[in-house]
Amino acid sequence: MEMERFRSDLGRYLRRKIGFEAVMRIRLSYGLSVHSFFGNFFVCSSNMAKLSNVNPDSAFGVLLNLDDNIDQPVVCIQAAVLYSTCHGQRRIRVHTICLPTSESILEIHNAADLPAIIALISRMVEKKSHICLAVDRCLYQQGTIQMAREASVNAVIDCLYAFRSASSSREYGTLLCSRNMRLFPIFILALLKSVS
Repeated sequence: MEMERFRSDLGRYLRRKIGFEAVMRIRLSYGLSVHSFFGNFFVCSSNMAKLSNVNPDSAFGVLLNLDDNIDQPVVCIQAAVLYSTCHGQRRIRVHTICLPTSESILEIHNAADLPAIIALISRMVEKKSHICLAVDRCLYQQGTIQMAREASVNAVIDCLYAFRSASSSREYGTLLCSRNMRLFPIFILALLKSVS
């Protein structure tokens, strides 16, 4: 069984399309800006990164800043990747997403994508100092792994506190959290128990 899985994984790895000499640019609606990138690439400017290669399994994280009040009903985020195929052709791949805005913390919690949040926080913990800056608002310094762990715990505490503050229910002694963020503390505990 493991041999079959290894064979299929290796076959997929050898047959998948790969792009070389890639450049990724992030474009955002007014009021948003790129705070930092997470992944294996070289950051050229505040919204552009150079990648040695890309493939269908590549994943990147982008932390956004809210610079100004947004009065539009939606914000748009666009990621464009310019790359060369193995045959030397230059191609561009564009992904655009429009997301609704809200002033309600409860709506934001109910629409949160927990796997994406966990993936981003784990990459931030990997870079240690970034999570201290973004999540825990530490000073600019090279963070330690302990600081990164504390910052990830504080991310959960801040999330639960914001939801409880916005909620009309005031039952004390119970964990008050949106349905899709209910596993957030457990995932962070699992992240803290990992060897890295």
